[in-house]
Amino acid sequence: MGPDCSSGTTDDEWTANTESEALKLRSWTALSEEEVPSYVRYDCVTHGYRPVGLSWRELVNSAFTVHNELVNFWTHFVPAVLFPCALLVLYALSWSNLEPLDMLCFGIFFCTASYCLFSSAMYHLFICKSEEVCELLTRQDARGILGLTCASYPSMLVSIFRTMPVTRNLYIAMVLIFNVGTSLFVEFSSYKKLVRYRVQVMLFTAKLGIVPAVHFIIVHDDGKLINAFIYGFLKMAAMYTFGIVIYGTQLPERLFPGKVNIVGHSHQWWHVCVFLASASWAQSLWSICSLSMST
Repeated sequence: MGPDCSSGTTDDEWTANTESEALKLRSWTALSEEEVPSYVRYDCVTHGYRPVGLSWRELVNSAFTVHNELVNFWTHFVPAVLFPCALLVLYALSWSNLEPLDMLCFGIFFCTASYCLFSSAMYHLFICKSEEVCELLTRQDARGILGLTCASYPSMLVSIFRTMPVTRNLYIAMVLIFNVGTSLFVEFSSYKKLVRYRVQVMLFTAKLGIVPAVHFIIVHDDGKLINAFIYGFLKMAAMYTFGIVIYGTQLPERLFPGKVNIVGHSHQWWHVCVFLASASWAQSLWSICSLSMST
């Protein structure tokens, strides 16, 4: 929208008003890594940090201004809203076809995915409020990630062991027990230990799926169902693996320090991979569920 000529507003006045509104929205200046504490820094991301101690209103407004957490916020906030919408569409289109247990497991997965992504978005939006808030949000973020990992299993187990309820229930119980253990780790470990070991715990939790996956492939002879499962599992694993490699090696910012401060650093790629892997697994779960009910 250009200047309001009908009201007699000049270009200079319109520009001044626009700048005034921008200043109301953004009352801070982006800082370099030397000007912020270590808990909000990214290695090799040299600039674009928000000052620590902004008001809650300023932090909310920062979702609409340029800084190095902007992409991290939006790449998880938008999917967090989309997942519940997708669940409602799924229920509306397939209400009469889904069994109650399938509906429950799909609901758990989609809602947990939304919770995980929303927790991550809030972490990146409010992390620079204070160190205490950062610690609280780190735990919340870890809860979301571990919850999503564990919630990825029930729908899969219900579908691939549909004709083996005892086996299915044993595996679900195993997942629930391990989820309790990881939850205790998140709640009661020290902040430093949580930050240091959370990636290892998440990877170990993800590896839980290997045992029932191999079991299913050995005992089943339905080629279509096995192929759909393997394809979906490998596709999701490839996306997560790519994200973990990028995240762990801190590429591309390690190669180009200061060049990808706002867009393109490794944490943003990790966010995109988490969303794509979650969405891909949701689609695969639906395909596996549909095939298992038709056999």
